[in-house]
Amino acid sequence: MLKPSFLKCIFVISCVMTLLSGCFGFKPFQPAPYEFEAWKKQGVTPVDVQIALLECGYQDTLGYGSTHVRATDNEIVAKEKCMESDGFSKKDAYWRELCQTNKTLAACQSDAPHRLRNIQTRLDSQFCSNFPFSRVCLIDQEDKEDSDSPHDEITQQKKLLECGFATPYAGRGYVSYGFKDKVTDKVPSQRVDLSDNEFALAARCAVKSGLGNQYKNYCKKYPALSACNPDSPTPEPKIDRRLTSLFCKTSIGNPVCQ
Repeated sequence: MLKPSFLKCIFVISCVMTLLSGCFGFKPFQPAPYEFEAWKKQGVTPVDVQIALLECGYQDTLGYGSTHVRATDNEIVAKEKCMESDGFSKKDAYWRELCQTNKTLAACQSDAPHRLRNIQTRLDSQFCSNFPFSRVCLIDQEDKEDSDSPHDEITQQKKLLECGFATPYAGRGYVSYGFKDKVTDKVPSQRVDLSDNEFALAARCAVKSGLGNQYKNYCKKYPALSACNPDSPTPEPKIDRRLTSLFCKTSIGNPVCQ
């Protein structure tokens, strides 16, 4: 049991912190903003910022260390200069500091070519490989206006499973882990991974079901897939496909599986 004197000490410290916050503008530790939140440009939306980041060569829109692809100093300079040349600004742009500490970087040279935004760079980014149906990754941005589903969230997630996705979030893979076996000391697991064609068929089903134009994205990116042939039949959503999916078999009580 905590001693009264210790509790009193905690109370006093809390009061002091509150006074400092109110009187002197002191703020406790604030986490750094995501990369797309740090860049500003008048008249643009958060989606526009993320699109620009990926087209300038960022592998994701969260930060330098949020993927397993670690950017080199030269790459950081090139990406940040690309954003600035497109009219964006960042309070603590890092490239100037990098160029001061390492003046030999190729991207820091006065005659270095300026990187320009490139749509294909965005589509080939790790972010768009992981989230091909994100608004940020749409090939035709006119589809953005019609990428919202008219269904509520649960209904939409049910439809995605009924179309054949591995998860209710349009995932192509899902792993379920069981309890550790006391004899073998191993954790049993079940896994499902959709092939490229299975993933494309699920996406076509989602478009047909009215879940949003973003699901056209996969076949636009990989039109050579047999499942993306316009003459191939588009699967219909099936309730049994959802209920017998590995996700629902291992997610007892989830409203998506009821």
